[in-house]
Amino acid sequence: MDTEIIVIRLLHIVPGVVWAGGAIFATLIMEPRLSILSPEVRGPAMRSVGKLMGPVFTVLAIITIGSGFALIARTPGREYDQLFDTGWGWAIGIGIIATFIMFAFGLATARTAMIMGRLTDSLQGPPSPEQASQLQASVRRLRLLARIVVVFAFIAIGSMAAAGWV
Repeated sequence: MDTEIIVIRLLHIVPGVVWAGGAIFATLIMEPRLSILSPEVRGPAMRSVGKLMGPVFTVLAIITIGSGFALIARTPGREYDQLFDTGWGWAIGIGIIATFIMFAFGLATARTAMIMGRLTDSLQGPPSPEQASQLQASVRRLRLLARIVVVFAFIAIGSMAAAGWV
């Protein structure tokens, strides 16, 4: 097997697994467990993790997407003109679309988390009713966006995993 293809596949699969797996873990396991903690514990924990998670997931996404396009370009017998033309092309095409949707909603999730962090950092004592309402709306938005990311992660992973068999 071609060493270049092996390296590109590793650069695609490993960051992709960490990116998607991290998003799935954070959404389905970590956030629900942290949400039952007191605000004094939950807030600092979420801010601490969020400050690292956003940039790390963004870099992993860029590596995954870039190496994915390189993989299409460099894999013998696979070309861009096969996208949505063959079984493989449909699977990869759906995976590409799902990945871009996942990335966009991931960026929206990170932005929402940053806005929430700024709001909570600006609090002087307990939140006012208006601030509490804003925080609750941000939490709902954050949860919705994160769940959308998870759905599209599963679609991307499933379609690309199926690409070799269709």
